[in-house]
Amino acid sequence: MDENLRERTFVKPGRPRVCTTYRLKARAGHLLENRNDAYDQAIDTVLEWLGGKAPLPLPDPAYARQSFLLEEHGQRLECVSIPENGIWTARFSHPDTGLSDIPPAPGRTWVTDISITRQEGFADFGVQISCSSLPDRDGLVAFIRPGIIKSLVESTGLHQVRPLDGKPWIAQNPFDIDELYNLVTSPYRHIPVIVITQPDSGRWTLPGDLPEWMVDTEWLARKNLGYAHVVCLTPQASFEWTRRVDKVWSVFDGAVRTYQPGLNFETDNPRSHPLAMKDRIYYWRYKDGFGEQAFAEELYSRMRISNPRFSFGWDPLVFLADARIIQADIRTRDFRERLAAKDCEKCILEFDAQIAAQQEKTKEAQDSEAEMAAIANEYAAESEFHKNRNHALNAALEALRAAIKARGDDAEKNIPIPETYDDMPQWVERHLGGRLELHPRARRSLKEAEFTDVQLVYKALLLLASDYCEMRGGVLRLPDFQAKCSELGLEFGGSIREERAGEEGEDYFVSYPPGTSGRRMLESHLGRGNSRDDRNCLRIYFFWDEENTQVVVGWLPSHLDNQLS
Repeated sequence: MDENLRERTFVKPGRPRVCTTYRLKARAGHLLENRNDAYDQAIDTVLEWLGGKAPLPLPDPAYARQSFLLEEHGQRLECVSIPENGIWTARFSHPDTGLSDIPPAPGRTWVTDISITRQEGFADFGVQISCSSLPDRDGLVAFIRPGIIKSLVESTGLHQVRPLDGKPWIAQNPFDIDELYNLVTSPYRHIPVIVITQPDSGRWTLPGDLPEWMVDTEWLARKNLGYAHVVCLTPQASFEWTRRVDKVWSVFDGAVRTYQPGLNFETDNPRSHPLAMKDRIYYWRYKDGFGEQAFAEELYSRMRISNPRFSFGWDPLVFLADARIIQADIRTRDFRERLAAKDCEKCILEFDAQIAAQQEKTKEAQDSEAEMAAIANEYAAESEFHKNRNHALNAALEALRAAIKARGDDAEKNIPIPETYDDMPQWVERHLGGRLELHPRARRSLKEAEFTDVQLVYKALLLLASDYCEMRGGVLRLPDFQAKCSELGLEFGGSIREERAGEEGEDYFVSYPPGTSGRRMLESHLGRGNSRDDRNCLRIYFFWDEENTQVVVGWLPSHLDNQLS
């Protein structure tokens, strides 16, 4: 027999990785003249949206508020409708088809879960998007808001403490401040609140004319529809807000602050709710952009990525799996009524025992899920505590460095520069800790380092940890940093456009934080030379970790491949 025929003729796909990319819970119906129509109108809007995505026309039962199933070669649309309980759910699963700038990923499946529950005077609406990828499919996962959000905003209106309409809310008076306080402290808020303030004309020292706002508020609110509330504070409102929440929690003079869900002014650490001052916004750098728009784009990107990380309860919403159980229970009761004759008592008892066992199993699974969620919340709180403590220590360290520098001493000049790559990880931890981090992938890349001017690599890292950090903090201007680079014969710039980075596989991306499913693009680089010989060409690829205010180096010192190299 031909040896080739003895080879294994099947492939084991392996267990997929599942990732949630979007979650939203809101109320529908506040735009309707008769809000009791919210349930039916919301279902009609969802059906119209699903009809544009499904591979075949929706069957007649769909428009009669009945359950239905539609399948077509890997695409599946299932609906469980329980009108008597005011429950309507749908699940649509389909292969990855890519986006305009992201190619499709074979072996990846997307699932959209939607739930609508009838309430008095409104309808509860919930949507969750998740994707499953085979183990060797590591392409970029898109954190994209589903189009049904905008459709419902326009047809019925969506509301989460305040309307979700994609428009900035301008708070101007004490009454607005009361509303803002209720918004940021509401337990029913599950998305962030981005608060933008007007810069003070008497304190404007940056180049150019005084802007009304440091960012384009209309653009930011429109892009963050379904991701965050966007609130604008006038100077007087900023003053009132400061009096209301205290200065450590406030935001004013052109600064932008993001108040995360679950805010508690008494127990939370203010650092958990990021604040960006106007100077930093003005000199912000993100990907290929620079300045205020770059800040707005990175803020929008962060809202997208962080959306599925905020935990909340879905009650009273019911998704498809639970709706099936409820529907089965209703059918069981009907069946028992039909089996009420005395000669069926034994089978009824046996049936009841099976149901009770299944219900107990379901309850145990729910209790286990709740227990694991509680444990996860405890770990998250502990992690947040240590993260904030680390922030405080880094702030103290930076204050100490600034004091030494103000005294005329230059501590950076006294840092020894090693002559081999072997010492680099320990050197970075000892001298650049809190300002620059070598990603584990960068540490591995050092084992194959061939660039001959080893000390230049150390000096470049020192430049990133000092002058680049100062530029990101608004202390140093971009031209000044570029001049510092030129002194070392280095060039600073973007590494590669994001749409092209995806064509190079994972070369320009790293998992961050290391060991998690989070991914960051190595969007910037320092370099010297264009030779294909790694001994004469230097590249240091990195990104800026805004949350921890540090540089993260993901690859060095050789050139990463791209279609032009």
